[in-house]
Amino acid sequence: MNSKLFGQLKDILIAAAIAMLIWLYAEAENLTPSKVNFQIKLIPANENIYISPQDRIISVSMDYISSTGQTSIINEKLKNQPIEIKISPDPDPSSITQNINLLYEIEHSSQYKGLAFNIEKLSPPRKSVDVLQLVTIDCPIQITADTNAYIKSDSIKHAPNATLNAKITIPKSLEKQFENQSLIANITKDTKLDDNNIATLDLKLPDSITDANTSDFQIKIEPASIPVTYQKNSKTLDKQILKIKFELEQNIQNKYTIELHTNNEIIDEIVFTGPIDAINKIINDQKNGETPLFARIAIEDQKTINQYITAQARPDQEKKGYSRILAKIIAPDGIEKAPISVSVFIKITPKK
Repeated sequence: MNSKLFGQLKDILIAAAIAMLIWLYAEAENLTPSKVNFQIKLIPANENIYISPQDRIISVSMDYISSTGQTSIINEKLKNQPIEIKISPDPDPSSITQNINLLYEIEHSSQYKGLAFNIEKLSPPRKSVDVLQLVTIDCPIQITADTNAYIKSDSIKHAPNATLNAKITIPKSLEKQFENQSLIANITKDTKLDDNNIATLDLKLPDSITDANTSDFQIKIEPASIPVTYQKNSKTLDKQILKIKFELEQNIQNKYTIELHTNNEIIDEIVFTGPIDAINKIINDQKNGETPLFARIAIEDQKTINQYITAQARPDQEKKGYSRILAKIIAPDGIEKAPISVSVFIKITPKK
């Protein structure tokens, strides 16, 4: 009985072996060369690795041999799902470029484990890419001011609750360059203070840092700006003489004579504030007989003329025979604070 059972089992095994050999032979007969174009995607192994976006996708062409049944499966997978390769940084942080063996990575990819194909040719077989290892460090902040900003140096302070340090993300190869360095928040002559006497300054790298942006990686600074407070090193002029400038349309000049109650000059309680050199220039110009402070009166149409002529004829005018008008103040270069306009009296008389 046992002998008979053994004989049956032996026959089954022999038949299975023959069937397998026949299948393998048939598959061998059906092996065909194929070609497929697909993409490889480079994935940073962690958030502290940077690969240039232009290097993250690699287009390749592969010649391979596989059975007819496997070919369609392989082609569909390769075209619809890029092979992903995780990239780790070189142990030497100064070594940026990595030469990646694409052929090896494809042959050992877990995404295609179990698929039977033999790669005949891969183009390109290798790819050189820049791989940066990143580090985030704390960096102190130094507030500076341009000389033409006219800032009282002892008044410059961090605004309340402002950070004294910033976090900066850089390639590890640059880490030594940042030792004993500070980020710069610079005040220029164009920096504006808000109503709370606070200015927002962008943080920038110090000039001593060279090759700061390796590859196309842009150094990240967090926060990108800080609030500061300071006082201008300024000077004030008050009770100034203003010269009146008339800007009249030519037709109006031909028809009317316009005179001021104060002979084209007025003295008013007007205050100008600005950097010391700008104020000193005004003072020096005045000493030299010049009048650098002006107020402008512009009359451009007949309708406006008629309104002033009517107004100056009213008996309740402050200055008999004159009408009140606002003259726009023209502040000299460098003046930071000045009134917008000043009230003057004019008389308009038709020319004969």
